[in-house]
Amino acid sequence: MAVQRSKARATVCVALGFASLLGGCNSEILLGARPAGNDASTSGDGEAKLDAPSGILWFADHETGDLSQWHAGGDAMGGEYQAGGTIEISSEQAHGGSYSVKMTIDTSDAADHTARVYRRAATAPAYYSAWFYFSEAHTPDVWWSIFLIRSQDPNNLGTYRNLWDVNLERPGDAAMIISFYDHIADKDTLGAFPKPVPVGQWIHFEAFFSYAPPNGTRLTFWQDGDPVLDLMGLGDAPSPDLYWAIGNGANNLTPPISTLYIDDAVIATTRVGP
Repeated sequence: MAVQRSKARATVCVALGFASLLGGCNSEILLGARPAGNDASTSGDGEAKLDAPSGILWFADHETGDLSQWHAGGDAMGGEYQAGGTIEISSEQAHGGSYSVKMTIDTSDAADHTARVYRRAATAPAYYSAWFYFSEAHTPDVWWSIFLIRSQDPNNLGTYRNLWDVNLERPGDAAMIISFYDHIADKDTLGAFPKPVPVGQWIHFEAFFSYAPPNGTRLTFWQDGDPVLDLMGLGDAPSPDLYWAIGNGANNLTPPISTLYIDDAVIATTRVGP
């Protein structure tokens, strides 16, 4: 569950030093719309087969009509979790094919609510991406996180701690923008050139994540192919047992009921791109 944090938080802007990272990512994986059901290059549970496009470690296109791709390999590899939220497969919106994951939370009581899916993070540096569709704009009173890295407590299996969150903010009730929250350092970061996050259309979010303690951990984030955040020197996780989670999580939104859709999620060794 996300950790509630004070509204009195330090916010810093970072320069976007992406040249060295992008220079090593010339080979991109392009995923288009897929027909219903997984294609011949992938297994039914989303695990990549030998003839899958180069670089894809796992994907979920939801054309199975359920969440089985997220659960492939058992709870230690992936699944879903919610606290006061709902998660369901929906045909109301779809990026490619017929289905997506619909996640709804109601924050009317100002308590923490979450509805997320997750996968175990790759042991080597990798790219984590998905398409998001926001039904409407919301203004968070404190936090609204949609994309995060978390760690399992080594002393209490089944208990997790959020480490690094990609959030949505809406300064002055203008357009929503991406921000970053570091739970370890208790610090917010805004990109130097924030890009508006639109509603009513599909948006591609992608992160490069490399866990290299004590000083080399890095998270770089793209929105529709444009660099938004580049964070280096992130702190140590309490455990190297890391997970990637995406979905809906907040504690006091205006309007209070939020619905978002997620589709075509991928973990890969090279950039996917929009």
